[in-house]
Amino acid sequence: TVLLRRFIFGYFLMTPRLYLACICICVFSAVLASSSGPTVLKQFVVPKPPWPYAHVCSLTEQANGDVVATWQAGSGEKNPDSSIWMSIRSESNGTWSPTRIAVQRPGNCVMNSCQYQNASGAIYLTFHTGGGEDGYCLINSWRAMYAVSTDQGQTWQTSFSPLPGCENCIGCVKNQCITLSNGEVLCPSSDESPAFDSAHMETTDPQFSNFIRHPSLYFFYSERTQTSCDGM
Repeated sequence: TVLLRRFIFGYFLMTPRLYLACICICVFSAVLASSSGPTVLKQFVVPKPPWPYAHVCSLTEQANGDVVATWQAGSGEKNPDSSIWMSIRSESNGTWSPTRIAVQRPGNCVMNSCQYQNASGAIYLTFHTGGGEDGYCLINSWRAMYAVSTDQGQTWQTSFSPLPGCENCIGCVKNQCITLSNGEVLCPSSDESPAFDSAHMETTDPQFSNFIRHPSLYFFYSERTQTSCDGM
C-alpha cells in the first residue's frame, strides 16, 4: 500500500538556469511498506515541464494503487493560460503517464485544483476560474466549480457550474477535503482577503450536491498563524 506523504511543486519564476536546476519540480514522494521498514520514494512527475509556473497540487490514491495527481500550470498563477494539468502514476510499473490537461477554459484562468474521492471511487476536482478582466483570476472574484471523474481520473465531466447550494462558497483553496465521522465532507477554505486574516470551513455531502458555508475565523496575522493555516 502506498501511503502518500508529500507532493511538492516549486515556484519557478526564476532564471532559466535556476529553473532547470531546481530540484523541487513536480516531486512525488511516498512511503512504501516493507519488512525492513519504510522506504522513501521520490520521482519526477514532469522531468522537463513545458510551463514556467506550477502550483496547488493534489493527490488521490486509487483502489488499484495508482495515484492521480493534479496541479495548475501556465505562465503565471492567475494568468488566462493557467489550466489544471494531471498525470497518473501506475502502481504496476511505477511510472507517470504523460501530462495532459484535465480542466481548461481557453482565454480564462483555471486554478487551485483540489481532489476529493468518495467511498464509491468518484473523484471530485474543485477549482476556481475567471472573475477578472481579460480572463485573469482575481482574489474575491473567483468562481468556484468542480469536475467529476468516475474512471480513476482517465476522463473528467466538467459543466463549469457553480458549487450547488451556496452562492458564496468557494470550495477548497489548496488543502483537500476530508470525510467526517458523520459522513459529511469538510472543506478548508479562505476568501484570501487583502489582509489574509481569515479562513472558514465549508461542508457538503460525498456527492458534492449541496455546499454550506460556515462563519469565518479571524486572527491576527503572524508567521505562527500562517504556519497553522497552511496546515489546515
